[in-house]
Amino acid sequence: MLKKYWKAAVLFCLVAVTAFFAAHRLFRQTAGGEDANQIDILATVVEQTGARIVEGEMQYFAVLDNSFQPMEKLEQFLLEVAEALHITSGTVEKGAGDTYRVIDLTGRSQAGLHTHIVVQSNPGDRQAAIPPQTYLLVVVSDASPAVLKAAAGDFAGRLKPFAENGQFSCYLTGYLAGKKSDREMAYLAQSALQAVEAEPVEEFTVEELVSYTAYTPRLSAAVREGGAPFNVNIAVRYDNFLEKTVVWAGFPLIHDPY
Repeated sequence: MLKKYWKAAVLFCLVAVTAFFAAHRLFRQTAGGEDANQIDILATVVEQTGARIVEGEMQYFAVLDNSFQPMEKLEQFLLEVAEALHITSGTVEKGAGDTYRVIDLTGRSQAGLHTHIVVQSNPGDRQAAIPPQTYLLVVVSDASPAVLKAAAGDFAGRLKPFAENGQFSCYLTGYLAGKKSDREMAYLAQSALQAVEAEPVEEFTVEELVSYTAYTPRLSAAVREGGAPFNVNIAVRYDNFLEKTVVWAGFPLIHDPY
């Protein structure tokens, strides 16, 4: 049963990330040296609300090619990526069905980073004009901003030889004690964006949740597809289970459900 849910989670994650980067184009005004700065900006956003940062995550996603690869090739590729990231221990799991082949490794690097690598291949659908594709997703999670910042440049650099077109993204999570009103949450989010000179592009508000996407010139990368560019996302929500107000800040979007 656990394996069934694990496969569903892996597939959902890849579908969500694939859909986002298929619909949006990440562009850079300047090249290189930016990943650590993105984490600094996100830390400023979260801390400006008064929240204590409790965890962070960075991802690297890429479409590798337009083919339906055999499991043997997927496994070989995954192990090469794991070696490049200096994964010294971990567990490999495989799954296959009519519409996917996926291999997954969860382990720790020599630097102690909790790393999750997924390589998935789909056959596509000729009738729907959907080509076959193979994807790579690498996630480093449960780390502090300082750890993520120190690892960010090396993380992307080690993956570029395997997937030159890969997209880097990251987010941080923080907690505030107690419950804030919708108005207070909106004020906290707006003040946090102002602290990094970010202008809101879009606002989403429901009861006990506010979310803003915004653009800050302090980051040289942004997403643009038809509308105004954006490169930072903040969400504030009261969590009844935790009995805390949770703050997320992500580049270019928060890539975890909130």
